[in-house]
Amino acid sequence: MNTLDYLAQHSAIASRYAWALDLGLKEIETLGVIDEHKVDALTYEDLKILEMVTSRFSKLQDHIGGKIFPLLLNIVGNDAPKQTFIDMLNKLEKIGFLEDAYPWKDLRDLKNDVAHEYAYTSKELAEKINEVIKASHFLLGYCKELQKKIEDVKSKLVEYPPFFL
Repeated sequence: MNTLDYLAQHSAIASRYAWALDLGLKEIETLGVIDEHKVDALTYEDLKILEMVTSRFSKLQDHIGGKIFPLLLNIVGNDAPKQTFIDMLNKLEKIGFLEDAYPWKDLRDLKNDVAHEYAYTSKELAEKINEVIKASHFLLGYCKELQKKIEDVKSKLVEYPPFFL
């Protein structure tokens, strides 16, 4: 399997995560803005949807940042072994795959907060849920852009394949 095949495979996985995240968001947004009172009144079904949203948000952010971004840098010949996440984001910004690298640092920090559940009170949990909802919309929007950019890269590489694929 070559690099483009891996990119296609990981792009498809990201699309599945995005689809599930979008479904969960549509469900949870029927509750409106989540406050501490709504957190205390969440039903079992609401909690399952929240779990799906936070899980898919984390998986999508992780998959794009950990699989797709390194593959893209490899394809354009701009990868470096053992580079930091921030270095990778800065390179992606320079070559036009990211408009701004900074929000991706925030997404990663939020994913880590959610994964380790640092919110202890109902108010903190409500704030974190609302952050995840907002960040999820950003992530889904970027995912759509990224799919277009990946298709563009793939079409260019079919016309002018580099020697390493």
